Amino acid sequence: MLLDGAPLRKYGHHGFPHMRHVYLSPDLRFVLWRAPGTSPAKNHKDGIAVSDITDVLDGPTTAIFATNAGWFRHADCCFSLVSAGRTLDLEAATVAEKTEWVLAFLCLKRYRSTI
Repeated sequence: MLLDGAPLRKYGHHGFPHMRHVYLSPDLRFVLWRAPGTSPAKNHKDGIAVSDITDVLDGPTTAIFATNAGWFRHADCCFSLVSAGRTLDLEAATVAEKTEWVLAFLCLKRYRSTI
């Protein structure tokens, strides 16, 4: 699931939330995103290193979500990846999809040193 990725709604500091295809790099070292229908990134400048992820938060609990409070469709479909320098704030289409992503990232965070 993480390698193939899926379209998720991404929230940021600027502009409106937008769909992005979120996926894990083939070497399992970076969480990446791209516009749907575009080719995978050749570099990792628009990504978060898995080793930098300090937390996986369930729900719209970050400052980014707070500033976008009127935009998310379903609060129970939101989650965030947290690193020292940023958060990646996402909304899945369903609660089941969000739960799958959160559990996958929690496992990746826990076992990343063995990969």
